[in-house]
Amino acid sequence: MPRTKSDGVSLSHVQQSMNGNSSPLDFNPPIDHHVLSGSKIQEESEPEWVIFKLKNGSKNKVLLDGTADILDQKTKKVRRARLLNGVQSLWLDEQKDVDPNYARLNRRSIEFIKRVAKIHVTDEVALEFMRSHFGNEEVSSQGGYSKYHSNYKFFEYNINKIAEEAEKRSRLEFEAFQLAVTVDEPTMRKHAIYLNIKLGDEFGFKKDPKTIRYEYGQFAKTYPELFLETIKSEVIDANFMVRTAIQNGFISINNGSAYFSQGGSLICSLGGDNPVKALCDLYLRKTPDSESFKNQLKELVKIPS
Repeated sequence: MPRTKSDGVSLSHVQQSMNGNSSPLDFNPPIDHHVLSGSKIQEESEPEWVIFKLKNGSKNKVLLDGTADILDQKTKKVRRARLLNGVQSLWLDEQKDVDPNYARLNRRSIEFIKRVAKIHVTDEVALEFMRSHFGNEEVSSQGGYSKYHSNYKFFEYNINKIAEEAEKRSRLEFEAFQLAVTVDEPTMRKHAIYLNIKLGDEFGFKKDPKTIRYEYGQFAKTYPELFLETIKSEVIDANFMVRTAIQNGFISINNGSAYFSQGGSLICSLGGDNPVKALCDLYLRKTPDSESFKNQLKELVKIPS
């Protein structure tokens, strides 16, 4: 009995393909309709729960007190909130008609089990509380509220936001790494010194440029924000100049002050700060004293270029 097209790829098809006339890939494989009829396509649906994930605290059970000073998102002012069962107002100053005994018996807390809290999408009061709490990373990251803090740190779980942040992180890592492998060697060395990447080992052996470049690239991938933020900053030159001057004995540190070794002239009082940091700060200031210090350093230390 001759084979039909629906049976699959025949010998004649293969021969035609070998002759360059057609390809077996041009033929569709048979479809098993029995498999399709038994399968179900999962329909997308809106989630019923909002998830908050705890970043610290017990992994078993944590209760977040439902009474707290939180940020009113509308006014951007701090207000006292109190979560109560059966009360639709979140704010304490709007709960004046609530019986004190009822309030005592109906106080709510947010429960984290294995560092996960689930709040139903219809529980708008609890959601507002969590999205306005200073333990929430989105709230605590806003400036001007440093005196308000929480013992617990959490965030609202959002799979799309996590993916977006991961993609952003990947782009930063790629950008930083590309710079690390292409930037010229003098810039790499100055920047590596600033980033505390050692140019030698504990036995005093110097690392060759290839080894430094490798560690420099690994740092770029691990800390891309810091890498990109500082690679073109004037602080790199300041750090290189100051460290080199101290290491070569051009600057001496005595009794909490920095001096030029030759002539012994006072540079500045360190005021208890780290000498390198204090002298870098002086280098970067836009003052006559800073310009004088910078010019004297340039006579002593040559910046590689």
